[in-house]
Amino acid sequence: MIDKEVNLFLPDYNPEAQAGDCKFEGDCASRVVDFFSMFLKHDKGIWAGKPFELLPYQVSIVANLYGWIRPDKSRRYRSALVELPRKTGKSHLAAGLALYHLIGDSEQGGEVVVAASTRDQASIVFGIAKRFVERDETLSKHCKIYRNAITVESTGSTMKAISSDSGTAHGLNCSACVMDELHVWTKPDARQLFEALVTSQGARRQPINISITTAGTAEPTLWR
Repeated sequence: MIDKEVNLFLPDYNPEAQAGDCKFEGDCASRVVDFFSMFLKHDKGIWAGKPFELLPYQVSIVANLYGWIRPDKSRRYRSALVELPRKTGKSHLAAGLALYHLIGDSEQGGEVVVAASTRDQASIVFGIAKRFVERDETLSKHCKIYRNAITVESTGSTMKAISSDSGTAHGLNCSACVMDELHVWTKPDARQLFEALVTSQGARRQPINISITTAGTAEPTLWR
């Protein structure tokens, strides 16, 4: 079981600060970390077909995000900004987290959105998620893949990709949002998409939005 010392791989992060009554529960952290290695397989390069084993720093990110629990048993964190260097597999990490919320989060009627500033960028993470499902027998059994969506009939949950130029963000009731390459969300329509996604989560018990972007780029204006 993962313990709270997992934060050692996250510089300048002190999980005890402002924790209040929240506690770290190793089984909650392990549930998400294990999801990657149990159900997800790499789809490209020399690692193709092998289980997606999270690297230590990825374990730190995932375990801290999902391991800290509030007294009411909901997650402590509702949003995260993850900055990673280029070529570190951030799109695969984003796709894995989106699939966890679609399948493993036990959210009835979940609405998981993978969002980006352009259609092409949004399709990258969504395409990886579809290939993850296709490569695993268990995921394939529970999920149905469509051109623009992945659904889970048993929970009535759906994942889809949207972009700031699609005009389809309004009317959503998102349980989880994974926003890719936030540093390029600079145009007015991208800001509108960001605000629409975040404000759509008000009816969820433990909504989460995860913004993943390339480290070393311009500061994401949406977080200022």
